[in-house]
Amino acid sequence: MAVAFVSEMLTPIEVIEQIAAANNWEVDHADKNELVIFVEGRYSEYEVAFSWLEDVQAIHMACGFELEVSQQRLSQLRELTRLLNESAWVGHFDYWREADMVLFRHAVLCPDGEAFSATQAYVMLAKGMEVCEANHAAFKFVVEDNLSAAEALASNITETKGNA
Repeated sequence: MAVAFVSEMLTPIEVIEQIAAANNWEVDHADKNELVIFVEGRYSEYEVAFSWLEDVQAIHMACGFELEVSQQRLSQLRELTRLLNESAWVGHFDYWREADMVLFRHAVLCPDGEAFSATQAYVMLAKGMEVCEANHAAFKFVVEDNLSAAEALASNITETKGNA
């Protein structure tokens, strides 16, 4: 991902839009305070939605991927999100049943007109993608392979060490 020069006078949504443009990512604008970026990851295409929340003066990000979950696996999926969230320092996982999406959500406060920089936007987006990619397999293990949440976490090896 590239961090393009961005003027300090841009709104948080405009900052995000410039980063998307610099990376040639497809963007869908819901309105002036919301946009969705579509980013191809290693395991899935991710929808990364950004919303400017005027009432709390925050930019909210929800980075997600589709995952259809049966009623029988829903409790284990919720347990997995709970276990992942226990170790999270920033952001949290959620499952949006209405859209069959796993979401990693995070927000940055920008009170009293505080500028939202391109670097902040890039880090927020990169962290969302990184966390989704790192835990994608665990969600699949729970839903498709019928593993328990604990088993899925133990089996979730996404980084290798050394050379084969």
